[in-house]
Order: sequence, then structure tokens, then C-alpha cells
Amino acid sequence: MSRSDVIQKALAILENSPSVQEAAEAVSSIQDTVWGLVRTETGRHHVRWDLLSISEFLGTSSTTRHATRRNLAHGMVEVLEPLAALEVRPDNYRYHRQESYLIERVTSHLVEKLRSVRNFYPLDEEAPYTPAPIQTHFLLTEAADLMISHAVHAIIRQTMRSKFMVTNVYGTLVVPMEGGQIDRNEPFAAVAKQFMPRFRANGMEVAVAWNKLSKRQAGFDIFEMEGETDMERTALDIVRAMHIEAKIFGVYLPENLDLNIIPILTQVSRKGLQDSLKDIANAVNHEDGEPYLRRMLERITNRSVPMESDLVMLAAMHMPEDGERLPIFGANGSCIGSCRSRQEMLSVRSILAGELQRLPNECLDILMAHMSGDRLEEDRLLALLRLSLELVISLSRARFEPEVDVLERGLANIDDTGRIEKMLDDRPDLEDIDEMIEILLEALNAE
Repeated sequence: MSRSDVIQKALAILENSPSVQEAAEAVSSIQDTVWGLVRTETGRHHVRWDLLSISEFLGTSSTTRHATRRNLAHGMVEVLEPLAALEVRPDNYRYHRQESYLIERVTSHLVEKLRSVRNFYPLDEEAPYTPAPIQTHFLLTEAADLMISHAVHAIIRQTMRSKFMVTNVYGTLVVPMEGGQIDRNEPFAAVAKQFMPRFRANGMEVAVAWNKLSKRQAGFDIFEMEGETDMERTALDIVRAMHIEAKIFGVYLPENLDLNIIPILTQVSRKGLQDSLKDIANAVNHEDGEPYLRRMLERITNRSVPMESDLVMLAAMHMPEDGERLPIFGANGSCIGSCRSRQEMLSVRSILAGELQRLPNECLDILMAHMSGDRLEEDRLLALLRLSLELVISLSRARFEPEVDVLERGLANIDDTGRIEKMLDDRPDLEDIDEMIEILLEALNAE
């Protein structure tokens, strides 16, 4: 059954004076289905017809309870508001077709690279993977595809309408027709030499502009900031769109966002990304152990462009296969080995170090919520405790002391017997995690 059919079936249920429970289930089904549609680019094109059906239902139905109609209308407003904020109005630019073609091609090339990282680790249906219940980093989700699309669109449309583009790119670009004989990549390949360096340079300028703006207006709500230059305004449009997409998808978007990921993606190759992922997976279980893993991570960092190694290590750290997952100590060692201070580390290794910085606080927040009544299923709780202990044991105190200390105190306070506090004071090894989990589970189950 298609998603549109699911919506129509639920609307039919609402029209037939259902029970309160049936009405609630039908509204929930409609809302879940609509959100599923808006989380893909293709779905957003089709969801407009479904929203029209829902609007028509709300305007004509006389049998549905007022509370049900109100809940359904409220749910649709929650969908429409972010979509309206993301909508880009067309203009009368003379080279609109050429510009749209370039936006589509560049977006496709960059998104394919991110997908190659996500698809490197297929899930094993026979060995279900239970991740810790933390928000997924946006770069490891489909949300990144749409964020990249917004960024490419803004950079090209708002910073590249120049005489150079008209003369050297648009003037010679023959846009292929859909279903025509010309491969859609051929025209792009013909102008890439003139176009891509300009796109990359403008992308870097936008990243610099965002860095300056975010520091100058630190503490401001992203939707209250104001850019002073075209580059700052472009950066602001991109970051606002990314925040909206993060809310739609429910994914983690770093507070200190580094827009350099856009120009960096133009420099990396899918093969290079996958080769690095293979090297990490092989190194994790190498017979020479931790020393070999550290050497391999250093080699990957040295041969990669900035942020490329962070991207592959971020993916490797969250991969579903436990036996090939990059351990926290490996990611930690790579971060501190290439930087002399915490400040330099958070700047130079912004993706990976930023992830290691946020995980302890998020783990503690979820543990506190569990203890306050928002209970986790047992396998999710086990995964969370394992990650929390691995973070406390593996992260460098010199670089992550504020985050580690807070999580360590939180774990110690769970156990009233003092055993966890003593073990943490004695600086445990990774081999002690299973014993510590048993103690923590005993304490949590005794509540």
C-alpha cells in the first residue's frame, strides 16, 4: 500500500465516526505517513497532493469530532511551517535552466559521496544491531542529502551569478533534455574545469563568513541573526535550512557547525572514502592490535584532505558491526595526536572531536531521563551504559575533562554501594566494562 493510500484509508476511517481510540490511531497514522514523505526529496513533491486532501477533509467533514479535527490540523501545521520556510521562490534569471542543471549535478555528485559512506556498512538482518539511543549525527543520515542540496543551491544561486559564469559556463552549456540521447553528466564534464574551482572557492568564502558571523553574534537565535555581507547572508540561509531539516529528521546538528564540509566534499572521491573505511575495519581486528590501529588512523589522516578523515572515522565509530567498529580510544587518539591543545583540536578536527565532546553529555541526559521514568528497553539501556563507560575510560582527560568528569560523576551516583565510584577512581580498563554494567543494572533495577 502506498503512503497516499494509507492517508486516504485513515481519512475514510475518520469520516465514519470512529471511536476515540480509532480516531487517535488514524490521526497518528496520517501524521507518521506525512512526516515519512517530507523526509525524502521525492516525497516532498508528492506530499502536496496528500496535504490538499487533508485540507479538503478538514474543510468539509461534518462527522469528525472537534478534538480530532484540531489534532489533525495542528499536526499538518507542524509539517507545513518548516516546508514553507524551506521553499525557494523561482525568479526570472535568464540562465535559470543552466543554473538549475548545475545545481542538480553538483548536488548529485556530493550526495553520492555521503551515501557511499552510509552504505558502506549494510545491516545484518540475522544479527540485529541495537545502537545506543543517542541522536544520530546528521552526516550519517539522509537529512545530510537535503542539507547539501540547500547549500549547493544557495552558493550557486546567491554567489555565482557573475559575468564569468555567463561567458565561460552558461554560454557554452547545453542542458540535456530528460530522456534524451545525451548523458546528463556529459555537459557538466565539459564545464567542470571552469566551474568547480569557482564553486569550491565560493563555498570556502561562505564557510569563513559563517565562522565570523557565528562568533560575532554568538548566543543569538539562528533565526534572529543578520548577515552584513552577501556571503554572510548566504551562509545564514544555508544554516537556517540545515536547522529546519535537522528538526524535521530529528537528527543531531552540531552547535559549532563547520560549513567547510561543502567545499571539502568536492575534493574527496568515493573510492578514497571507501578505501579509508576498509582500512579502519581491517585495522580494528589486526593481529598487531592497538599500535597498528593508531598507525593506520594516522596514515589516513595524513593522506586525507581536512575533514575527510573525520567523516570516515565518524562513520566507523557508529557502524553497526561491533567487530569492525572504531573504538572510542582510536577516535580519541587520532584527535589528540594531531593537535596540541583542546582549542586547536575542536577547530582542526571539528567533526570527530565535536562528536566525542557531545556524546558524554547526551549519554548522561538519557540516563537521567531513564531514572526519572522515561524508561529505555533493556537492550537500549545496555548499549547506552556500554557507550557511557567506554567514553569515561577512553577519552583523554587533558582534552575532554569537562565532559568526562560530568559523566563519571553521573555514573558513580547511580550506584549507592560506592563500587562504581571506586572502580572509576582506580582508572578501569575496557575489560572491566561488563562487570561495571552488571553493577549499574543492579542499581537501576532496584529503583
